[in-house]
Amino acid sequence: MIYKTDEPIEPFWAEFSSESNGRDPLAIQNSSVVIYSKTIRGITNVTNRIRYNGFYCWLMDSILREVNNGERNSLEEQTRYIRRGELLLAFMMVNEYPEVTGVSGSSYAKNNIDAIIDLATGADWDSPNRKNKTYWQGKLGAFGQYFIGSMRDLDLIYYPKEDLNIYTITEHGSELVLFPYAATG
Repeated sequence: MIYKTDEPIEPFWAEFSSESNGRDPLAIQNSSVVIYSKTIRGITNVTNRIRYNGFYCWLMDSILREVNNGERNSLEEQTRYIRRGELLLAFMMVNEYPEVTGVSGSSYAKNNIDAIIDLATGADWDSPNRKNKTYWQGKLGAFGQYFIGSMRDLDLIYYPKEDLNIYTITEHGSELVLFPYAATG
């Protein structure tokens, strides 16, 4: 297509595109994300949802306390519990605090809050009943998509190691865990 200088050109870069889920019409957001993530450790595009760092630390600690010994070393089982925890949090927030935004899985929870809540169907990646629709399409949930990297950078979690094949919390991560266990002994 040839453009003439006397013809006004509409800003095609601002048109709605179904191909992109984000809002970065000038393609400068990614470079700024790279700059601030290299400059300030643990800062990401979901830093405004920092409450999740404590939630995931608490969830991982709870999983280690409650899961059967045989399943404790299973990344697949940990992922299952984390996904169910994310979905349960979304249902609780939609039900009790519908005005709060930025809750991972809240769209799914809003659409399914009137049904019988079945965490396995809504969260489990391998659920035979999921009908290709769960609260989060990525296998590791919002945790895997948004929080693993920054939580590692903030020294809150360890990546799975050869001897322990699951994510675990560091000493700093354990400081974020609420201490209900201290009251019970």
